[in-house]
Amino acid sequence: MPAMALAPRPLFAEVLLLTLIGSPAAAQQLGVSFPLADQQTAVAHVAPGQYLRVQLKDGVRTGGPLIQSTPVAFTLGPSIAYSDRDTRLSLGTVDSMWVRVPSTRRGMLLGALLGAAAGLGVGATNSSVCPNNLSVNPCAQGAVTTMVGGLLVGGLAGSMVGSNRSHWRRLLPRDGTGAAVPTGSVAVLTVPDDSIAFDPRALALMRVSRDRLLRLTFGDRGDLGGYVARGGARGSTLDVVSGHPGDAPIPLQSLEAIWERGTAIRTGSAVGVLVGSLAGVIIATQSSGCSAHNNCKTTIFADGVGLGALGYFFGGRVGDWFPQWHRRF
Repeated sequence: MPAMALAPRPLFAEVLLLTLIGSPAAAQQLGVSFPLADQQTAVAHVAPGQYLRVQLKDGVRTGGPLIQSTPVAFTLGPSIAYSDRDTRLSLGTVDSMWVRVPSTRRGMLLGALLGAAAGLGVGATNSSVCPNNLSVNPCAQGAVTTMVGGLLVGGLAGSMVGSNRSHWRRLLPRDGTGAAVPTGSVAVLTVPDDSIAFDPRALALMRVSRDRLLRLTFGDRGDLGGYVARGGARGSTLDVVSGHPGDAPIPLQSLEAIWERGTAIRTGSAVGVLVGSLAGVIIATQSSGCSAHNNCKTTIFADGVGLGALGYFFGGRVGDWFPQWHRRF
């Protein structure tokens, strides 16, 4: 009797063990991780020549222009602040990384706002900029003309000043650097471990935002659609929303094209500029600002540029409503 009572225990333990280790391959893929994936992704966003500031895990800080990078290490050039010779760093020793980028956009935006405000102030208090030379009072057309002129001049000057200044942008650790939690089937794309350079397909997957829907085209299987849950030089994990990835890892070399679902914001902005500028020219030529006694060139210029700028803004907003696929590889 005692022997019969003890018999179920090994059977229960065996069933429990098989349940734990006998999960499907797709479930095992949820835990797939690639060493140094975050560090590789950070370096993938840096172009050679850009200045990096790096803090190592032992607390040492260094920096310099990026010379070259591989899936396991990168080399920084000489820097007055840190070292007078090249520095080769292993990605596994990096704790945080910052890249210095020009402030061109910030300068252009600030300059355009200040220029437009200054131009509006000049036009609103000065009658000499009115199309009608006989006018003794400030006019709306003159205010618009000087505002548009200030917008262009201020934006250009601000972009030039901003391009000579820079700010630091953090690459590592990333905001929301944790891998996305897969909601369905998972595809694992792998790169041979003996590769000594970045695969262009892996680079494209590392540079794509994790909230962007991708469509992957393969030469030996059907297309897959999904989001990059984790990417690195040795492979990527894709949270699949369409297609059948199968249980086995997919060689990245079989990937023929990477399409990212974006919007038609650029197309909408371009169309908006053209339509707005044309509408501005037509409105200016039909307005009272254009006559035999008025200077029509400034009126056409102001209306064309002003409505073109509005067309750029609203066209981009409209284009953002329409999805468009962009090829990344």
